[in-house]
Parts: sequence; C-alpha cells; structure tokens
Amino acid sequence: MVGGGTSYNVTGVTSGTHNLGNVSLNITQPFANPCDIYCYQLQNPWRLYSPPPTPHYLPCVWQFDLYGSPGLFSVNLQFSTYPYTWFNPFDIQLQLFCSQPQYNQWNSLGSLGAVTPTSVWFNNITHFSLFTIGSDGDSSLPVTLSSFTATANDGQVTLRWVTQSEVNNVGFSIYRSEQEDGKYTKIAFVDGAGNSAMPRDYQFVDKKAEAGKTYFYYLEDIDIAGEKSKSDIIKVVVPPAKLIPKEFRLFQNYPNPFNPETWIPFDLAADANVTIRIYDVKGQLVRQLDLSNQKAGSYLDKEKAAYWNGKDQLGQSVSSGIYFYMLKAGDFVATRRMVILK
Repeated sequence: MVGGGTSYNVTGVTSGTHNLGNVSLNITQPFANPCDIYCYQLQNPWRLYSPPPTPHYLPCVWQFDLYGSPGLFSVNLQFSTYPYTWFNPFDIQLQLFCSQPQYNQWNSLGSLGAVTPTSVWFNNITHFSLFTIGSDGDSSLPVTLSSFTATANDGQVTLRWVTQSEVNNVGFSIYRSEQEDGKYTKIAFVDGAGNSAMPRDYQFVDKKAEAGKTYFYYLEDIDIAGEKSKSDIIKVVVPPAKLIPKEFRLFQNYPNPFNPETWIPFDLAADANVTIRIYDVKGQLVRQLDLSNQKAGSYLDKEKAAYWNGKDQLGQSVSSGIYFYMLKAGDFVATRRMVILK
C-alpha cells in the first residue's frame, strides 16, 4: 500500500467471519475457491489521497487486496469508529466510499446497513477496494444532555446532570438567578469529559443558597473551539430555615401513663451528644438510650423524639410503677418522672 500502514491478513478462506484489525469481515456469499485477504489500514491518509467529497469523514482508509479466484461473492464489513469518539455512528447520512489507489477518485457505495455505539456496518459489498467512511451531515457528537435536576436541603442546592455523549467538551459553566427572566450570574465551572460516547454523571453543590428563596439555574457547555450552548432553565425552592430553640429543654413524655411504649421529647439549642438514662424509684439504672450526636433543633414528634419500649438493658419488660428519665446533652442535664401502668 502506498505510504505504508498496519497490515492484517487471513489465508485460505471461503466463508465465515474474520477480524482484520478494527474491521470485521463477514462472507455472506462464499468464495468459489480458497483465497487470501489482506487489509491495510492507514491513519491520516489525506496527504496521499484526496478526501471523499463530503464535509465529514474518518481520518483513516482501508485497502483490501484479494488473492485467488473467488468468483462472485458478497461480504458485510463492520468498521469500528474507535478511537474517533467524536464520530457519531448513528448519523443516518454515513456512506461507504471506495476508490482505486491509482485513480484517487471516490465513489459512494451507499448508506450504512446497521450501527452500534462504536461501529458501523455496510452490507452486500461485491468487490474489494480502498475504503473510507464519510457523511454529508454533521457526524460529530454534540454534548447531549439527558437530564438536569436540582434538589434543596439544609440550606444548599445540589445540581445533578447527565450527558449521553460529549465532543471536545471543555466543561460546564453554572449560572444562577433569583428571577427566571432576571440577570444570571456565573457561580461555578465544572470540567467536562472532553470526548465521550458514554453517559457521564455530574454534580455541583451550591452552598451559598439561602433558605426560603427560589432560584433558577442553567448550564452552558463550551467546546475547545469556544462554541457554547445552553441548557433549559430549572427552578428550585429552598425550604425555610429550621427554627433553633433558644435553650435546652426536656419535656414530659407521652403518653403518660403508658403501656408499654412512650416517646420523650426535647429541645437542643446547639449540636450535642444526647443520652437518656431511665431509673427506677430506687435510683437503679434500668435502661440507657444513646442517641449519639444530634443537631440543634426540636425533637418533639414521634419521628424525632426519643423512644422507649418499656424494656430494661436485658430486653425484659419492666413492671408497673414510677420511673425517672434523665436527659444529658452536652453540659445540660434535666430529669422528669413517668409512670408505667399495666
């Protein structure tokens, strides 16, 4: 082959499927006689050949040479588009072009037959030649955004987005506004994947959002050529800030009297390690509830209040009577009385 390249070959074949580098050859109409097939692959060949008459094409040619007497035959060719991740195999305008090296003129053999995410098939090829792949359309993979969402929690907003593919993607600028039609300010930049034909997950946490406000966000991706494109605008409402109690307090358990379970409510004016100890009338420890470190706030309803099932440290149900429960939260200590009535 003129200019050299990478060579692959199979010998003495009449039928079957054969791998020749990044090309798979499937003989659908068998050769009349055993033949040898040589495939030469040349990267960036356009200093030797004129490119095909299309605006987009792979920087690779494949030259097939057949030695023997095959008679009439037909083959299907599967070309891998890897590592050209910017090349979109799902471009419906892809065509297979053929030429003879001495002629340096390309002719279309027709459109593709089938695709996978990383390869294209061309079917019913009845002669071997110099091949390449081109398109009249745009075969580059744009940044395809499949989802863009926002969630608000604890006074911050978490943005998540997923791309199905990217081409020459430098990254994403994140813009925010408090009015949908207002002025948007760039608040962050997240690096992109460059070139990718696979889904990519991204996340950014806006820690400067304020509780009780509504925000609007959009993404702007930029490629290495400086081209930019914007996502749709999304809206998120940050919940109001939770009221922090001004002081530590221990409240009466409920229900009281109870049998066999009860809830113990309390307030924390600051984050603290919380422990509740339950004693009988003799002052003996019956049960200890270790609640670990808890954030400042009110723990009043059944979902947050401390729970006691009426059992001691050994898992045995305690008897009816008066008990005392003591809350220790940091330096704060308080005690109240409760009654089990069976």
